[in-house]
Amino acid sequence: MALEKPGFDFASRDYSNIRRDLLARAERTVPEWTDRDPSDFSMVLVDMWAYMGDILHYYIDRAAGESFLDTATQRESVLALANLFDYKPRNRTAARATVYVSNSTSSSVPIVIPVETVFSGSFNNTLYNFYSETEVSVAGGGTVAVNVKEGSVISAEQLTTSASGQIGQRYSLSKTNVIPNTVQASVNEDGTGYINWTRVDDTNVVASGVNAYAVYVNSANETEVVFGNRLSGRIPPTGVKIQAKYKITNGSSGNVGANSITSFKTAISGLSVASSTSAVGGTDGETVASLKTSIKSIIKSQDRAVTLNDFVNRALLVDGVYKAMCTFTASSSSGGSVSVYAIPYIADFTSTSASAYTLETDTKTNINAALQAVATLGVTVTTASSVTFVPKTISASVTINNSYVQSSVKAAVEAALTYLFELDNLDFGETLNLGVVYKTIHGIEGVEYSTVTLSGSDPTSIQFMKKGTITITPIGGITASS
Repeated sequence: MALEKPGFDFASRDYSNIRRDLLARAERTVPEWTDRDPSDFSMVLVDMWAYMGDILHYYIDRAAGESFLDTATQRESVLALANLFDYKPRNRTAARATVYVSNSTSSSVPIVIPVETVFSGSFNNTLYNFYSETEVSVAGGGTVAVNVKEGSVISAEQLTTSASGQIGQRYSLSKTNVIPNTVQASVNEDGTGYINWTRVDDTNVVASGVNAYAVYVNSANETEVVFGNRLSGRIPPTGVKIQAKYKITNGSSGNVGANSITSFKTAISGLSVASSTSAVGGTDGETVASLKTSIKSIIKSQDRAVTLNDFVNRALLVDGVYKAMCTFTASSSSGGSVSVYAIPYIADFTSTSASAYTLETDTKTNINAALQAVATLGVTVTTASSVTFVPKTISASVTINNSYVQSSVKAAVEAALTYLFELDNLDFGETLNLGVVYKTIHGIEGVEYSTVTLSGSDPTSIQFMKKGTITITPIGGITASS
Protein backbone atom coordinates (compact mmCIF):
# COMPACT_ATOMS: atom_id res chain seq x y z
CA MET A 1 0.00 0.00 0.00
CA ALA A 2 1.48 3.32 -1.04
CA LEU A 3 1.97 5.94 1.61
CA GLU A 4 -0.26 8.96 1.32
CA LYS A 5 1.66 12.04 0.28
CA PRO A 6 1.48 14.69 3.02
CA GLY A 7 -0.42 17.82 2.24
CA PHE A 8 2.29 20.16 3.48
CA ASP A 9 6.01 20.78 3.05
CA PHE A 10 8.12 19.84 6.07
CA ALA A 11 10.77 22.27 4.86
CA SER A 12 8.42 25.25 5.24
CA ARG A 13 9.77 26.41 8.57
CA ASP A 14 10.19 30.17 8.48
CA TYR A 15 7.58 32.90 8.96
CA SER A 16 6.86 33.56 5.28
CA ASN A 17 6.49 29.91 4.30
CA ILE A 18 4.41 28.99 7.35
CA ARG A 19 2.08 31.95 6.67
CA ARG A 20 1.77 30.97 3.02
CA ASP A 21 0.96 27.34 3.88
CA LEU A 22 -1.63 28.37 6.45
CA LEU A 23 -3.42 30.59 3.96
CA ALA A 24 -3.27 27.86 1.29
CA ARG A 25 -4.82 25.39 3.70
CA ALA A 26 -7.49 27.93 4.67
CA GLU A 27 -8.49 28.24 1.01
CA ARG A 28 -9.19 24.49 0.92
CA THR A 29 -10.81 24.05 4.34
CA VAL A 30 -12.58 27.43 4.81
CA PRO A 31 -13.32 28.62 1.29
CA GLU A 32 -15.94 31.10 2.51
CA TRP A 33 -13.20 33.08 4.26
CA THR A 34 -11.90 35.39 1.56
CA ASP A 35 -10.93 38.52 3.46
CA ARG A 36 -7.13 38.86 3.43
CA ASP A 37 -6.98 42.38 4.77
CA PRO A 38 -4.20 42.71 7.38
CA SER A 39 -6.69 44.27 9.80
CA ASP A 40 -8.90 41.16 9.72
CA PHE A 41 -8.75 39.35 13.07
CA SER A 42 -8.32 35.97 11.36
CA MET A 43 -5.28 37.32 9.52
CA VAL A 44 -3.87 38.50 12.85
CA LEU A 45 -4.20 34.94 14.16
CA VAL A 46 -2.47 33.56 11.06
CA ASP A 47 0.39 36.05 11.45
CA MET A 48 0.82 35.24 15.14
CA TRP A 49 0.81 31.49 14.44
CA ALA A 50 3.43 31.87 11.70
CA TYR A 51 5.52 34.04 14.02
CA MET A 52 5.32 31.43 16.80
CA GLY A 53 6.20 28.62 14.36
CA ASP A 54 9.24 30.55 13.13
CA ILE A 55 10.53 30.98 16.71
CA LEU A 56 9.90 27.33 17.64
CA HIS A 57 11.73 26.07 14.58
CA TYR A 58 14.65 28.37 15.35
CA TYR A 59 15.03 26.85 18.81
CA ILE A 60 14.55 23.33 17.43
CA ASP A 61 17.41 23.94 14.98
CA ARG A 62 19.61 25.39 17.69
CA ALA A 63 18.93 22.48 20.03
CA ALA A 64 19.71 19.99 17.27
CA GLY A 65 22.91 21.83 16.36
CA GLU A 66 24.12 21.85 19.97
CA SER A 67 23.83 18.06 20.06
CA PHE A 68 26.69 17.57 17.59
CA LEU A 69 30.32 18.50 18.05
CA ASP A 70 30.83 20.15 14.65
CA THR A 71 27.79 22.42 14.93
CA ALA A 72 27.75 23.16 18.69
CA THR A 73 28.45 26.80 19.53
CA GLN A 74 27.76 27.00 23.27
CA ARG A 75 30.51 26.14 25.73
CA GLU A 76 28.04 24.29 27.95
CA SER A 77 27.07 22.00 25.06
CA VAL A 78 30.69 21.22 24.15
CA LEU A 79 31.54 20.50 27.79
CA ALA A 80 28.62 18.05 27.92
CA LEU A 81 29.91 16.32 24.80
CA ALA A 82 33.41 16.22 26.32
CA ASN A 83 31.96 14.48 29.35
CA LEU A 84 30.42 11.81 27.08
CA PHE A 85 33.89 10.91 25.84
CA ASP A 86 35.48 11.11 29.32
CA TYR A 87 37.59 14.05 28.17
CA LYS A 88 38.75 16.37 30.92
CA PRO A 89 39.24 19.87 29.48
CA ARG A 90 42.48 21.71 30.02
CA ASN A 91 42.03 24.35 32.68
CA ARG A 92 43.64 27.73 33.20
CA THR A 93 47.20 27.78 34.47
CA ALA A 94 49.13 30.43 36.39
CA ALA A 95 52.16 32.24 35.00
CA ARG A 96 55.47 31.63 36.74
CA ALA A 97 58.36 34.00 37.26
CA THR A 98 61.51 34.41 39.32
CA VAL A 99 61.87 37.36 41.69
CA TYR A 100 65.33 38.34 42.97
CA VAL A 101 65.16 39.60 46.55
CA SER A 102 68.00 41.49 48.26
CA ASN A 103 68.76 41.71 51.98
CA SER A 104 70.14 45.18 52.76
CA THR A 105 71.05 44.34 56.37
CA SER A 106 74.44 43.18 57.61
CA SER A 107 72.96 40.77 60.14
CA SER A 108 74.39 37.26 60.30
CA VAL A 109 70.88 35.94 60.85
CA PRO A 110 69.12 35.38 57.50
CA ILE A 111 65.64 36.73 56.92
CA VAL A 112 63.04 34.11 56.04
CA ILE A 113 60.55 34.65 53.22
CA PRO A 114 57.65 32.33 54.11
CA VAL A 115 55.88 30.20 51.54
CA GLU A 116 52.97 32.02 49.83
CA THR A 117 54.47 35.43 50.54
CA VAL A 118 52.72 37.87 48.20
CA PHE A 119 54.58 40.10 45.74
CA SER A 120 52.93 42.70 43.53
CA GLY A 121 53.59 44.73 40.43
CA SER A 122 51.95 46.57 37.58
CA PHE A 123 51.87 45.59 33.92
CA ASN A 124 49.89 47.41 31.22
CA ASN A 125 48.32 49.57 33.96
CA THR A 126 46.96 46.49 35.76
CA LEU A 127 48.05 45.37 39.23
CA TYR A 128 49.04 41.70 39.60
CA ASN A 129 49.84 39.59 42.65
CA PHE A 130 52.36 36.76 42.78
CA TYR A 131 52.95 34.31 45.64
CA SER A 132 56.10 32.40 46.52
CA GLU A 133 56.05 28.63 46.06
CA THR A 134 58.58 27.69 48.75
CA GLU A 135 60.17 29.15 51.89
CA VAL A 136 63.44 30.99 51.13
CA SER A 137 66.11 32.50 53.43
CA VAL A 138 68.11 35.61 52.49
CA ALA A 139 71.45 36.17 54.18
CA GLY A 140 72.58 39.69 55.10
CA GLY A 141 73.92 41.54 52.05
CA GLY A 142 72.81 38.70 49.80
CA THR A 143 70.35 38.20 46.97
CA VAL A 144 68.27 35.08 46.34
CA ALA A 145 65.95 33.87 43.62
CA VAL A 146 62.35 33.28 44.67
CA ASN A 147 60.08 31.25 42.40
CA VAL A 148 56.59 32.79 42.27
CA LYS A 149 53.24 32.12 40.59
CA GLU A 150 50.68 34.69 39.51
CA GLY A 151 47.40 34.87 41.39
CA SER A 152 46.08 34.71 44.93
CA VAL A 153 45.72 32.05 47.61
CA ILE A 154 42.29 31.51 49.20
CA SER A 155 43.42 29.87 52.41
CA ALA A 156 40.25 28.62 54.13
CA GLU A 157 36.88 29.17 52.49
CA GLN A 158 33.93 27.69 54.39
CA LEU A 159 31.85 25.63 51.95
CA THR A 160 29.28 24.64 54.58
CA THR A 161 28.95 24.60 58.35
CA SER A 162 26.41 21.78 58.27
CA ALA A 163 26.67 19.20 55.47
CA SER A 164 23.40 17.71 54.24
CA GLY A 165 24.58 14.12 54.44
CA GLN A 166 22.99 13.41 51.04
CA ILE A 167 24.64 11.59 48.16
CA GLY A 168 26.44 13.62 45.50
CA GLN A 169 26.93 16.73 47.62
CA ARG A 170 28.11 19.71 45.54
CA TYR A 171 29.54 22.96 46.85
CA SER A 172 30.45 26.00 44.77
CA LEU A 173 33.61 28.02 45.39
CA SER A 174 33.00 31.75 45.76
CA LYS A 175 35.77 32.83 43.37
CA THR A 176 36.02 32.41 39.62
CA ASN A 177 39.27 31.79 37.71
CA VAL A 178 40.13 28.89 40.03
CA ILE A 179 43.05 26.58 39.23
CA PRO A 180 41.26 23.23 39.69
CA ASN A 181 44.30 21.15 40.60
CA THR A 182 45.04 23.45 43.56
CA VAL A 183 41.70 22.84 45.29
CA GLN A 184 42.12 21.06 48.61
CA ALA A 185 38.88 20.18 50.40
CA SER A 186 38.90 19.19 54.06
CA VAL A 187 36.19 17.94 56.40
CA ASN A 188 35.78 18.50 60.15
CA GLU A 189 33.95 15.40 61.35
CA ASP A 190 34.78 15.21 65.05
CA GLY A 191 34.88 18.92 65.88
CA THR A 192 38.60 18.89 66.65
CA GLY A 193 40.17 19.59 63.29
CA TYR A 194 39.89 19.42 59.53
CA ILE A 195 41.09 16.32 57.66
CA ASN A 196 42.18 16.64 54.04
CA TRP A 197 40.28 14.45 51.59
CA THR A 198 41.80 13.18 48.33
CA ARG A 199 41.14 14.96 45.05
CA VAL A 200 40.36 12.59 42.15
CA ASP A 201 39.39 13.10 38.52
CA ASP A 202 36.09 11.25 38.92
CA THR A 203 34.40 10.07 42.12
CA ASN A 204 32.53 7.41 40.14
CA VAL A 205 35.66 5.28 39.81
CA VAL A 206 36.80 5.18 43.46
CA ALA A 207 35.95 2.60 46.11
CA SER A 208 32.98 3.13 48.41
CA GLY A 209 34.89 3.95 51.60
CA VAL A 210 37.43 6.39 50.13
CA ASN A 211 37.47 10.01 51.34
CA ALA A 212 37.46 11.54 47.86
CA TYR A 213 36.09 14.50 45.93
CA ALA A 214 36.28 15.78 42.37
CA VAL A 215 36.53 19.33 41.02
CA TYR A 216 34.50 20.52 38.04
CA VAL A 217 34.47 23.85 36.18
CA ASN A 218 31.22 24.72 34.39
CA SER A 219 30.63 26.86 31.32
CA ALA A 220 30.30 30.01 33.45
CA ASN A 221 33.82 29.50 34.87
CA GLU A 222 32.34 28.53 38.25
CA THR A 223 34.06 25.75 40.19
CA GLU A 224 32.30 23.04 42.16
CA VAL A 225 33.59 20.50 44.68
CA VAL A 226 31.66 17.23 44.25
CA PHE A 227 31.63 14.35 46.73
CA GLY A 228 30.71 10.69 46.23
CA ASN A 229 27.48 8.73 46.35
CA ARG A 230 28.35 6.06 48.95
CA LEU A 231 28.81 3.35 46.31
CA SER A 232 31.65 5.34 44.77
CA GLY A 233 33.36 7.55 47.30
CA ARG A 234 32.40 8.33 50.86
CA ILE A 235 29.70 10.90 51.73
CA PRO A 236 30.47 13.72 54.21
CA PRO A 237 28.22 12.95 57.22
CA THR A 238 25.27 15.13 58.19
CA GLY A 239 26.15 18.31 60.06
CA VAL A 240 29.93 18.32 59.47
CA LYS A 241 31.89 21.40 58.38
CA ILE A 242 33.63 21.50 55.01
CA GLN A 243 36.19 24.04 53.85
CA ALA A 244 38.49 24.47 50.86
CA LYS A 245 41.84 26.01 50.13
CA TYR A 246 42.62 26.93 46.52
CA LYS A 247 44.40 29.34 44.21
CA ILE A 248 43.06 31.67 41.53
CA THR A 249 44.83 33.23 38.57
CA ASN A 250 44.35 35.75 35.78
CA GLY A 251 45.62 33.20 33.26
CA SER A 252 47.31 34.49 30.13
CA SER A 253 47.12 38.15 31.18
CA GLY A 254 49.45 37.24 34.07
CA ASN A 255 52.33 36.75 31.61
CA VAL A 256 53.86 40.05 32.65
CA GLY A 257 57.11 41.45 31.31
CA ALA A 258 60.50 41.49 32.96
CA ASN A 259 60.88 43.67 36.09
CA SER A 260 57.11 44.11 36.39
CA ILE A 261 57.12 42.55 39.88
CA THR A 262 58.50 45.37 42.00
CA SER A 263 57.63 44.94 45.69
CA PHE A 264 56.28 42.87 48.55
CA LYS A 265 52.57 43.38 49.04
CA THR A 266 53.27 43.54 52.76
CA ALA A 267 56.73 44.95 53.40
CA ILE A 268 59.36 42.78 55.10
CA SER A 269 61.94 44.88 56.92
CA GLY A 270 65.37 44.72 55.33
CA LEU A 271 64.19 43.07 52.11
CA SER A 272 63.50 44.57 48.69
CA VAL A 273 62.85 43.32 45.19
CA ALA A 274 65.93 43.82 43.01
CA SER A 275 64.51 42.51 39.73
CA SER A 276 62.22 39.91 38.22
CA THR A 277 62.05 37.81 35.10
CA SER A 278 59.16 37.85 32.67
CA ALA A 279 56.31 35.55 33.67
CA VAL A 280 55.49 32.63 31.36
CA GLY A 281 53.06 29.74 31.19
CA GLY A 282 49.81 31.52 32.03
CA THR A 283 46.86 30.22 29.99
CA ASP A 284 43.10 30.71 29.99
CA GLY A 285 42.12 27.10 29.50
CA GLU A 286 40.34 25.72 26.48
CA THR A 287 38.07 27.67 24.18
CA VAL A 288 35.12 26.13 22.36
CA ALA A 289 37.28 25.78 19.23
CA SER A 290 40.16 24.04 21.04
CA LEU A 291 37.73 21.78 22.89
CA LYS A 292 36.34 20.58 19.57
CA THR A 293 39.84 19.83 18.28
CA SER A 294 40.89 18.09 21.50
CA ILE A 295 37.78 15.91 21.68
CA LYS A 296 38.29 14.80 18.08
CA SER A 297 41.91 13.90 18.88
CA ILE A 298 40.73 11.77 21.80
CA ILE A 299 38.19 10.00 19.61
CA LYS A 300 40.71 9.34 16.84
CA SER A 301 43.38 8.01 19.23
CA GLN A 302 40.78 5.88 21.06
CA ASP A 303 42.39 6.76 24.38
CA ARG A 304 45.73 5.19 23.54
CA ALA A 305 49.06 6.38 22.14
CA VAL A 306 50.75 4.33 19.43
CA THR A 307 52.30 6.73 16.92
CA LEU A 308 54.53 9.64 17.85
CA ASN A 309 51.75 11.95 16.69
CA ASP A 310 49.46 10.31 19.27
CA PHE A 311 51.97 11.10 22.00
CA VAL A 312 52.31 14.71 20.82
CA ASN A 313 48.54 15.19 20.73
CA ARG A 314 48.18 13.77 24.25
CA ALA A 315 51.01 15.95 25.58
CA LEU A 316 49.28 19.05 24.18
CA LEU A 317 46.23 18.18 26.31
CA VAL A 318 48.21 18.59 29.56
CA ASP A 319 47.60 21.83 31.45
CA GLY A 320 50.38 24.32 30.76
CA VAL A 321 51.75 22.67 27.59
CA TYR A 322 51.60 24.86 24.48
CA LYS A 323 54.09 23.21 22.13
CA ALA A 324 55.31 19.61 22.25
CA MET A 325 57.63 17.24 20.40
CA CYS A 326 58.26 13.51 20.92
CA THR A 327 61.06 11.15 19.86
CA PHE A 328 61.27 7.36 20.07
CA THR A 329 64.26 5.22 21.05
CA ALA A 330 64.00 1.53 20.19
CA SER A 331 65.10 -1.19 22.61
CA SER A 332 65.78 -4.91 22.15
CA SER A 333 64.73 -5.69 25.72
CA SER A 334 61.56 -3.60 26.05
CA GLY A 335 59.01 -1.65 24.07
CA GLY A 336 61.42 1.27 23.79
CA SER A 337 61.10 4.77 25.21
CA VAL A 338 59.40 7.99 24.19
CA SER A 339 61.03 11.29 25.14
CA VAL A 340 58.78 14.33 25.39
CA TYR A 341 59.93 17.92 24.91
CA ALA A 342 57.48 20.66 25.83
CA ILE A 343 57.20 24.40 26.53
CA PRO A 344 54.32 26.51 27.87
CA TYR A 345 52.88 29.65 26.33
CA ILE A 346 55.53 32.42 26.43
CA ALA A 347 53.91 35.77 25.76
CA ASP A 348 57.16 37.71 25.17
CA PHE A 349 58.87 34.95 23.19
CA THR A 350 60.16 37.39 20.56
CA SER A 351 62.05 39.36 23.20
CA THR A 352 63.26 36.60 25.51
CA SER A 353 66.99 36.46 26.17
CA ALA A 354 66.86 32.96 27.61
CA SER A 355 68.88 30.26 25.84
CA ALA A 356 66.58 27.50 27.10
CA TYR A 357 63.36 26.90 28.95
CA THR A 358 63.34 24.67 32.03
CA LEU A 359 60.05 22.84 32.50
CA GLU A 360 58.40 22.93 35.92
CA THR A 361 58.55 19.71 37.93
CA ASP A 362 54.79 19.40 38.32
CA THR A 363 54.26 19.86 34.57
CA LYS A 364 56.79 17.11 33.85
CA THR A 365 55.02 14.84 36.33
CA ASN A 366 51.65 15.54 34.72
CA ILE A 367 52.97 14.84 31.21
CA ASN A 368 54.56 11.56 32.26
CA ALA A 369 51.40 10.44 34.06
CA ALA A 370 49.08 11.39 31.18
CA LEU A 371 51.16 9.70 28.48
CA GLN A 372 52.25 6.62 30.42
CA ALA A 373 48.59 5.81 31.12
CA VAL A 374 47.81 5.48 27.39
CA ALA A 375 51.21 4.31 26.05
CA THR A 376 51.54 1.07 24.15
CA LEU A 377 52.49 -1.86 26.39
CA GLY A 378 56.18 -1.79 27.27
CA VAL A 379 56.86 1.79 26.19
CA THR A 380 58.41 4.06 28.81
CA VAL A 381 57.67 7.80 28.78
CA THR A 382 60.09 10.45 30.03
CA THR A 383 59.88 14.22 29.77
CA ALA A 384 62.98 16.33 29.13
CA SER A 385 63.85 18.89 31.78
CA SER A 386 64.52 21.68 29.30
CA VAL A 387 64.23 22.82 25.70
CA THR A 388 67.05 24.67 23.97
CA PHE A 389 66.35 27.89 22.07
CA VAL A 390 68.43 28.52 18.94
CA PRO A 391 68.60 32.18 17.82
CA LYS A 392 68.50 33.33 14.21
CA THR A 393 70.05 36.68 13.29
CA ILE A 394 68.89 38.77 10.34
CA SER A 395 70.92 41.61 8.78
CA ALA A 396 69.29 43.41 5.88
CA SER A 397 70.11 46.39 3.72
CA VAL A 398 66.77 47.72 2.46
CA THR A 399 66.44 50.22 -0.38
CA ILE A 400 63.33 52.37 0.05
CA ASN A 401 61.39 54.24 -2.61
CA ASN A 402 62.05 57.97 -2.42
CA SER A 403 58.34 58.73 -2.03
CA TYR A 404 58.12 56.86 1.29
CA VAL A 405 59.25 57.91 4.77
CA GLN A 406 62.35 55.90 5.61
CA SER A 407 61.67 55.47 9.34
CA SER A 408 58.13 54.21 8.77
CA VAL A 409 59.18 51.60 6.22
CA LYS A 410 62.05 50.47 8.42
CA ALA A 411 59.70 50.03 11.40
CA ALA A 412 57.26 48.06 9.25
CA VAL A 413 60.03 45.73 8.03
CA GLU A 414 61.25 45.10 11.58
CA ALA A 415 57.71 44.37 12.78
CA ALA A 416 57.08 41.95 9.91
CA LEU A 417 60.33 40.07 10.53
CA THR A 418 59.67 39.93 14.28
CA TYR A 419 56.25 38.44 13.57
CA LEU A 420 57.97 35.45 11.95
CA PHE A 421 59.36 34.57 15.39
CA GLU A 422 56.06 34.67 17.27
CA LEU A 423 55.49 31.46 19.20
CA ASP A 424 52.27 30.74 17.29
CA ASN A 425 54.21 30.74 14.00
CA LEU A 426 56.91 28.28 15.09
CA ASP A 427 57.26 24.68 16.14
CA PHE A 428 59.99 22.28 17.19
CA GLY A 429 62.70 21.86 14.56
CA GLU A 430 61.39 24.64 12.33
CA THR A 431 63.95 27.02 10.86
CA LEU A 432 63.96 30.13 8.69
CA ASN A 433 65.21 30.35 5.11
CA LEU A 434 66.27 33.31 3.02
CA GLY A 435 63.30 32.99 0.67
CA VAL A 436 60.82 33.60 3.48
CA VAL A 437 62.83 36.59 4.74
CA TYR A 438 63.01 38.18 1.28
CA LYS A 439 59.29 37.57 0.70
CA THR A 440 58.46 39.18 4.04
CA ILE A 441 60.62 42.26 3.42
CA HIS A 442 59.40 42.76 -0.14
CA GLY A 443 55.81 42.48 1.04
CA ILE A 444 56.19 45.83 2.79
CA GLU A 445 54.96 48.80 0.79
CA GLY A 446 57.80 51.16 -0.13
CA VAL A 447 60.57 48.54 -0.35
CA GLU A 448 62.26 48.45 -3.77
CA TYR A 449 64.87 45.75 -3.16
CA SER A 450 67.07 44.38 -0.38
CA THR A 451 70.15 42.38 0.48
CA VAL A 452 69.81 39.94 3.35
CA THR A 453 72.24 37.92 5.45
CA LEU A 454 70.79 35.17 7.64
CA SER A 455 73.01 33.63 10.30
CA GLY A 456 72.72 31.22 13.20
CA SER A 457 72.46 27.46 13.52
CA ASP A 458 69.40 25.54 12.45
CA PRO A 459 67.54 23.95 15.37
CA THR A 460 67.44 20.17 15.66
CA SER A 461 64.11 18.36 15.87
CA ILE A 462 64.06 18.79 19.67
CA GLN A 463 65.12 22.44 19.71
CA PHE A 464 63.17 25.64 19.15
CA MET A 465 64.16 28.61 17.03
CA LYS A 466 63.90 32.09 18.53
CA LYS A 467 64.59 35.64 17.37
CA GLY A 468 68.17 36.79 17.56
CA THR A 469 69.19 40.27 16.44
CA ILE A 470 67.36 41.96 13.58
CA THR A 471 69.43 44.76 11.99
CA ILE A 472 67.84 46.85 9.24
CA THR A 473 70.00 49.32 7.29
CA PRO A 474 67.67 51.60 5.28
CA ILE A 475 68.79 53.28 2.06
CA GLY A 476 66.86 56.12 0.41
CA GLY A 477 63.39 57.29 1.21
CA ILE A 478 62.35 60.53 2.87
CA THR A 479 64.62 61.01 5.87
CA ALA A 480 63.46 64.46 7.05
CA SER A 481 60.32 66.56 6.73
CA SER A 482 60.58 70.02 5.16
